[in-house]
Amino acid sequence: MNILITGISSFIGCNVGRHLSGAGHNVYGTVRNRAKLSGQYKWLKKGFIHELGDLPDLVMFEGVDLLIHFVHDFRPGRSEVNIRGTQELCLAAKKGGVDRQIFVSSYSARQDAVSEYGKTKYALESFFSEENGIILRPGLVLGNGGLFKRMVRLVLNFPVLPLLDGGVRPVPIIDVDTLCQAISVIVKYELHESKEFNLFHHELVSLKYLLSQTRLVAERKTLFVNFPSKLLLVPLEFLQKMGIRIPISTDNVRGYIVNKDDMYPSQLGRILPDVPTVDLMISKAISQILEGSICQ
Repeated sequence: MNILITGISSFIGCNVGRHLSGAGHNVYGTVRNRAKLSGQYKWLKKGFIHELGDLPDLVMFEGVDLLIHFVHDFRPGRSEVNIRGTQELCLAAKKGGVDRQIFVSSYSARQDAVSEYGKTKYALESFFSEENGIILRPGLVLGNGGLFKRMVRLVLNFPVLPLLDGGVRPVPIIDVDTLCQAISVIVKYELHESKEFNLFHHELVSLKYLLSQTRLVAERKTLFVNFPSKLLLVPLEFLQKMGIRIPISTDNVRGYIVNKDDMYPSQLGRILPDVPTVDLMISKAISQILEGSICQ
């Protein structure tokens, strides 16, 4: 199968692309600039330059059987660009003959979302539902990239860290390797009767447990101090307005505040017969970070 993945150089996009290539598929990908097509992805059959918001080139879709939408601009205030740009990609692909499309959303996507990320993903879910697309909702993806990597780095580098609201809120998790396996099964067997798949472990863990396990595996003595999440928003907003890069954004905190343990039921066990335990997922992902294992 010829599969085009948007945002192929992203942490998750790269891992999924490499996994699908290893499963025998021809993988194509889009990136924002030519520097990201430096030849490090030996398994990538074709690479295209595309910036969200630009007019899609129909050449990208020639011979493509499946389009997987990973690309997302995480810069603040880019919601409209993300929505419009992804919609344009979807419609252009359909014009180019690619009817089968998968939109990678998030557990944070919901009608009452307060984060820009959650609102954007939810708006696009509604669009892809109308376009007969397939929607995937991963939990927090564990591995050497993304938000989890930034969380682990905080534990590694700071002796004291704030624990938002005592860390009691639930966090749905899935390690990147298990996510790749699940997506590969969905692609291969066309398990699309429901059109929606919630991909995370059925056992939700608390933020406190996740960070405590990180501390244990990484052999650190980090002290976690209870801190109201809403109070943390003020200094984070100030730092963002000053243009200072920070590992955890206000959007991350807002998404965490509204997390519920009964929003979406996990369907991972329905797709994969042998799902790793949460402890195995966590320890494996931390090991990847400590070893510097990257997708290439």
